[in-house]
Amino acid sequence: MKPKHFAATIPLFLALCCRAEIPADFVLGGIPKTNGLIANFRITVITNVAYVTGYDETRKDPVWVTYKLVKQQPPYNLPRPNIGYPMDENTESKVPSNGYSENPRDPLIGRTRWAHGHMAANNAIASVFGQEAQLATFKMSNMCPQSTRLNSGKWKVLEEREYNYSQQFGEMWTVCGPIFQKHIRTLKYGVEVPTGYYKILVRKSGDILEALAITFEYYPPLGIHPTVYLKSHLTSIREVEKQTGLDFFPAFPQATQDSLETTKAPTLW
Repeated sequence: MKPKHFAATIPLFLALCCRAEIPADFVLGGIPKTNGLIANFRITVITNVAYVTGYDETRKDPVWVTYKLVKQQPPYNLPRPNIGYPMDENTESKVPSNGYSENPRDPLIGRTRWAHGHMAANNAIASVFGQEAQLATFKMSNMCPQSTRLNSGKWKVLEEREYNYSQQFGEMWTVCGPIFQKHIRTLKYGVEVPTGYYKILVRKSGDILEALAITFEYYPPLGIHPTVYLKSHLTSIREVEKQTGLDFFPAFPQATQDSLETTKAPTLW
């Protein structure tokens, strides 16, 4: 399956300012497909410099985002840009930058505004690939609405571990996105709020692929240390497939998929 749109090619500026080139294999095992368990996917596939997003035009969320991090020392040290969250013109939905504002209060979290939850991690991609790649992570096609408690807490902690893993192991692939198990609410521009989220990290150990698959509630409980929370939410990729309606790594032979996807990691790396 080939991407329908390419939001950007790698410009000369990126090649000059970054300390690492975008790896040619930053999509591992093929672009995720639907597995038929969840209906009404209408996906536009977009490449935004250092990540690929499968954007669901029905729910107006990216249902999967995939990218690869590589070891890069010293990291590219960039401040967080003050550019807001630009509309991605390559989506049909064209959700504007204020798509999460001006919404009714959520009865659980009691806040009017939802956090813009980066799927492709801003800081990790910026540290490895530089400014152009960092700016692309702020597009609305890379955002899911998240509670501030999750976005600034346990999700952020896993993003930090994700970057550290990539520097420790030399290369690592990520696939992440939302989970829709029931309807919570739909925001002003038709953006659906997920019930949860997933992140799958894959690394090579010799010739063997090893994975961490972790799920999150959209409003996780307080009082649980992030590391304890992440360990308690380890799952298998096959279970994430059941919850999301997606088939990950479809280009791999079935035996490789079974080996990688049916095993739940016993602990964090």
